[in-house]
Amino acid sequence: MGCGGTTTNFVTAGCCSIGLLKVWSVCQVYARWLLTCCLCWLLQAPLDSIRGTVNALGPAVDLSVVFGDIAAGPSYQLRSVICYFGHHYQAFVLSEELHQWLLFDDHVIKVVGDWQQVKQAMVSSRLQPSLLFYESSEAISGCSGSSTGYV
Repeated sequence: MGCGGTTTNFVTAGCCSIGLLKVWSVCQVYARWLLTCCLCWLLQAPLDSIRGTVNALGPAVDLSVVFGDIAAGPSYQLRSVICYFGHHYQAFVLSEELHQWLLFDDHVIKVVGDWQQVKQAMVSSRLQPSLLFYESSEAISGCSGSSTGYV
């Protein structure tokens, strides 16, 4: 489980509307150090819906701010985003070694840059963010010397 984390799980689900598009999201916290968030798109999204969703995403999230009904805890840092477009998936992954985001597209790996450049790449390619992986700031600061699984 890594760094002596607890086994407390937290699950939430919700739906928000962006224009005519409904985006379902399910978030789960595993052992307080890993947060996954799944955005389920019901349609091939219009560009404005993709842009609005991408602009709402940030490189960090505080669950007490997002959900309001839970106690304040650690913030979570975004580590990977899996995106979908036209029967094809691509992944953006933060490289700890390079301090930059990488794009994994089949057998091609490209350096994208910072978070703003990732957001621009998603919108310009009409990539729909579908699965997001966040790591707790507690795990990041409390695991010095251990592998966190970054690229």
